[in-house]
Amino acid sequence: MVQAQQKVEEKWNDLQPPQKIEDWDVETVRDIFKNYRTEKSAEYQRMIKEFQDRADGVTTYSESGRKQDRLLSFLSLLQQLSSFLTEDHSSLVNLILRCEWCDSSANEFTEYFKFISSLLTAHPSFVDSCLRVWVKRLRTGPFEPKPDVNRNSFREVDEKIKAYFDKILSLLGRAVQIVPLSMPKLLKFLGEAAPFKLRPEEEHFFYTYNLLQLHHRQPTSRSAIITILIEYIAKIDAEASPELSEIDLDDDDNDEEENDAEDDQGQTARPVSWIIEHPTVERLDLIMTLLFEYVDTLATHEENNSSQLRSFYQDSLPVFDSIVFKSNGLTHAQFLWFYLASLQEKIAEDFLRGVVQKITTSNIPTVFRQYAACYASSYLARAKFAPVKIVIRFVDQMVQWIHDYITEHDTAPNLVDRENIHRVFYAVCQNCFYLLTFRHREIFSQQKGLTWFRTLNFERIITAKLNPFKYCQKVVMGLFATVTRQYNLLFCYTVIERNNRLAIFSGPKSTIQEVNEANPLHTFFPFEPYVLKRSKRFILSKYRTYDEPVVVEGTSEDVKYRGLIADSEESEESRDSDTVEELLEKRHTIRLSRKRHLSENNPESRAKF
Repeated sequence: MVQAQQKVEEKWNDLQPPQKIEDWDVETVRDIFKNYRTEKSAEYQRMIKEFQDRADGVTTYSESGRKQDRLLSFLSLLQQLSSFLTEDHSSLVNLILRCEWCDSSANEFTEYFKFISSLLTAHPSFVDSCLRVWVKRLRTGPFEPKPDVNRNSFREVDEKIKAYFDKILSLLGRAVQIVPLSMPKLLKFLGEAAPFKLRPEEEHFFYTYNLLQLHHRQPTSRSAIITILIEYIAKIDAEASPELSEIDLDDDDNDEEENDAEDDQGQTARPVSWIIEHPTVERLDLIMTLLFEYVDTLATHEENNSSQLRSFYQDSLPVFDSIVFKSNGLTHAQFLWFYLASLQEKIAEDFLRGVVQKITTSNIPTVFRQYAACYASSYLARAKFAPVKIVIRFVDQMVQWIHDYITEHDTAPNLVDRENIHRVFYAVCQNCFYLLTFRHREIFSQQKGLTWFRTLNFERIITAKLNPFKYCQKVVMGLFATVTRQYNLLFCYTVIERNNRLAIFSGPKSTIQEVNEANPLHTFFPFEPYVLKRSKRFILSKYRTYDEPVVVEGTSEDVKYRGLIADSEESEESRDSDTVEELLEKRHTIRLSRKRHLSENNPESRAKF
């Protein structure tokens, strides 16, 4: 009798029209979840259809009305029934995640945020799905038209874009807060989400911007986040290197002169067109601009007795040592630490100390000790903010190391001057030559600068059996020889000519051998001129440049180096610092060098050598 009554009720329910979605309550939805595979499958599919339309863009925020109200009602109900959303309902959860809630009204996002909090609290297993979706959206956005990234900067991001990404970042923070063990997964997804080099500039802009925002919001994971960012920058930098070699630096100088002329007239500098034929370089330039601007914001906080800039430097050191320092093909990524050092004296001292320590540590691989010598000399040569006393202290330390090395090896009976055996020695010698040449005006303008140089005993170094000039770059060697001869400190040409004669008698050489002879140690100077147009404004005021060598007719010397040697081209700053005695000494030195030059052209005097 009871069974017959139940059948009658079921038939009666089938004849009744389906309940309106707007009338669903907690009990109705709970019943649907319990019987979604049986008699409530139709209602369950209707629920999925609502979210499917939203995920596919059929339902948008602009369509105000019952659909939006139903979705809000669904989210509110699902929040209360989140414990029923097991793995069996993963398709429904994935549809909800696919929907665009961060670009919707504040009420919708609030309901979505509450739903996510309840879902992850009840079922932490859904955290992977949530993180994947949100991380993917960190580099894209539902923005039409696309933002003009040539105008945007880290400080001036469009308010709509900023609000959108703030919501995503708050969701990521909430997920990590509820499921603390999900942080490693988030870092993994962030690394995998890095855009390919030829993806649209907007993706690179959004990805970099959001990584920097995460660095600010997640203090416990800052080192890992900055590691992901630097690895991404290093990859783009390495891929941009072939394109950078094609950029004409003269064009950059012309652009700067035009902009400076307009500024002098009191007009607003015209926006420079950054569109060039090198897409990877453009993306690297955009990324470096965002990074420098973020560092600037930290430096601003630093003025308020904050340690954020110092903390950022400490967080970035591991990735510098493990990736940037060990990569030979990078051209611009290392300028992050150059810029950090320019903002704080303690950072500059710590950076140089760490590099010098690598040079003198014997258990570090030889090639990395050579890289450290290149970093130290290039940094001290190019940094305007590096005082001359630091340069003198560094040269003193390195020259003492060189003399100790010569004392240990030069007296060996079977000494062989082979590059692969004494690579560190030759690298340190060459970089000392390079640094002294680059900063010689400041050093020799000191009251006892010339006397200090003579105490270094460079005669012993250049005439040692290890023969450092043999493995020195010809440009560096020629520059050092010219400068020391100009000040009547050393005469290096005897050793140079002897090495040249030995090279002639060694027989014909292949193209590869000629290239290796031009740069025997495969030396690179990491802080060579910064050529990225948009971001170079952060570096130029802190960067020391020098003129390229030019050929002077009517002289027996191959090249003269404009702006480095000629006393008539001396800067006003150095002239002001000169004393009368030093000026007289320089003039006397010039006279002696001219007499030496005439004696070299005399055959009888050459025979004496």
